[in-house]
Amino acid sequence: MHHHVDQPYLIPGSPLKPVDEGSTVENIEVRAVTYFAGRHRGIREEYEHGINVLERAVEILREQGLRVFTKRVSMPSIGVGEALKLLEVAGNGDALVSAGYIDLRRLTPGDASHLAGGGLYIPILAPVNDFTMDDALHFSRIIHAAAADDPVNATRIAIGFHDESFLTPYFPDSSSRGSRSIGLAFLYPNALDAESIDGLSESMHRVFKVFNNIAELLEKSLGYPVYIDYSLSPWMERSVAGLLGSLGFSPLEPGFNYALHVVNKLIGMHGDRLRAVGFNEVMLPYAEDSVLVEYGGRGLLRARDFLRYASTCVAGVDMIIVPSSVEGLARLTLDAYSLSRVKSRPLSLRAIPVDGEPGGRVRLGRFGEPFIIGY
Repeated sequence: MHHHVDQPYLIPGSPLKPVDEGSTVENIEVRAVTYFAGRHRGIREEYEHGINVLERAVEILREQGLRVFTKRVSMPSIGVGEALKLLEVAGNGDALVSAGYIDLRRLTPGDASHLAGGGLYIPILAPVNDFTMDDALHFSRIIHAAAADDPVNATRIAIGFHDESFLTPYFPDSSSRGSRSIGLAFLYPNALDAESIDGLSESMHRVFKVFNNIAELLEKSLGYPVYIDYSLSPWMERSVAGLLGSLGFSPLEPGFNYALHVVNKLIGMHGDRLRAVGFNEVMLPYAEDSVLVEYGGRGLLRARDFLRYASTCVAGVDMIIVPSSVEGLARLTLDAYSLSRVKSRPLSLRAIPVDGEPGGRVRLGRFGEPFIIGY
């Protein structure tokens, strides 16, 4: 992860117009700029081409005064054999790399932990038409095997309940459709006004305009289509649970799902439908939101609470830190699957099973030391 000092909005002499006249850009970061790889060439060539495109993209974004949190390459579904080759090609770069969708029933716990241990992200595609207890147990064993080597490895694996056309710059559940394009995701809780719903709506409208200008600029400069996942996601102190709390809705009280619904509606209203890909909803990844982690540490949240959130908010069951239990995680996965079928919306689940009891902490690399929560 490289941290760069913010540059002015525009390098003097640059022919491009500023993406933003106000100060909004100060509270926005590019959470992910993702290159969706094509199927034109071999894996190595496509990966290297992607890295070049990303470097140009990052340069343009920095010229606009934007910090870029991560660069990512998302491959089309290539299968386990090719993913092992990809590991050799992409192992040491500073971009995050997704192997593209892999069918749950074709992935062994051994291969999964090897790939995730090598740094690859693995979006597992669930057989949504007949997902069984055996499938859930198999997924749980995969996650437990990956987490046993290092809990951080489990953060690189998710199971997606949707079809293979789903496209998002958000990892792990990211796969290319096979035509070259760019996906953007932003970190923007601090750019929103959380005093009132109206204030939230107005500030979101303003912020999304900036996103669209950025996408347009990249599209013109790079020559590839640029899409946006407008999802509102947290990163530690830039808390989404805290933002909803400022509006008067706590995750621990009734009314929270209504708040999720309202904000999701605003995201749908203000986003550009032609650019939108992925989830475009509120995201509540447990270990990435400081307010949620604090509640978890006080014993006020359990994994099943995230199912309640997920009924209104697509990415509800994400980054949960739970005690190791193959059966427990399998059952939670079955619940998430059932929810996704009723909602008819894409849903994914990412869990990190660790040795320890609820209330204990676990070391999780750049995610700090979040508290374990019960099922």
